[in-house]
Amino acid sequence: MTSNNIPRNVPSPVKRRPAWVLLVWLALYPALGQALKPEHEGARLLLAAEQAVEQKQFSKAKRYLAQAENLSIVLAPAFHYYKGRVLAHDGRGSEARRQLEIYVDKAGSEGPHYEAALRQITRLEENLSPRKPAASPKAEINWTTRPTSGKAYTERLQMLYMAGTPVEALVTHVNKLLDFYAYGDPRITAANRIKNPTKHSIRVSKRGEIISLSQLTAPQQSSAEEPLAKEERFAVFGVNPYVDHRCDNSTASCWILHPNNAGDWLQVVQSRDAVNELSKALTQLIKQLQKS
Repeated sequence: MTSNNIPRNVPSPVKRRPAWVLLVWLALYPALGQALKPEHEGARLLLAAEQAVEQKQFSKAKRYLAQAENLSIVLAPAFHYYKGRVLAHDGRGSEARRQLEIYVDKAGSEGPHYEAALRQITRLEENLSPRKPAASPKAEINWTTRPTSGKAYTERLQMLYMAGTPVEALVTHVNKLLDFYAYGDPRITAANRIKNPTKHSIRVSKRGEIISLSQLTAPQQSSAEEPLAKEERFAVFGVNPYVDHRCDNSTASCWILHPNNAGDWLQVVQSRDAVNELSKALTQLIKQLQKS
């Protein structure tokens, strides 16, 4: 066959090779983009969230922060600052203030957003305060002060559990949550990922210490056997009262972090609502004990 009979529109193998190389590179590119270790990926996402907040693209910032939180690692204090900014933009003032307070406590006065966080907390406090109606000429002055959000929260729990003291109400609430969201119920979703099913409870000593009891029960353990138990206690004096948490997709669980060393402390099933409420209740409990 002569060269005149070769179709002109059929590319030669030599000409196709660069295209195949490009396709292989494109196929590998997503995997290459996921090669960052979790701590570096977390830093990258926080930088992206920072830029999005500065550009007032709060929905984009929210997405970056959610991705960072799902890494199940301890993130830099700046995470709480940007999350507070996003929550404030969404009109969730109480949650925003809590995140900003956590940032201030963790980063301290040397933190790059320390003053900005304090100003934002002040603005949120002013927005959360109820507006007083215009006083009539015969109106009497009411000298009672509005309870803080933490005090109002504790008072509601006292009414709910008919508890005699704020500490009793908070301990009861924490134990109810730990029991309901106990890690290890085989009926829950993702039960096949459960490792070392554990139940926790807390109590307070007469000296104001928080005592936690962790009971480890093997899935095949018979009722006649005693579960493995571990008791731990710590004094709250000088402890940062703002309790944090993390979640782990691989074990379908979340951890309340220890107030002393930020290590894993109380484990529950994977539920953001559960750990948020537990963190809030434990924070108020530590504050109550520190005041007494």
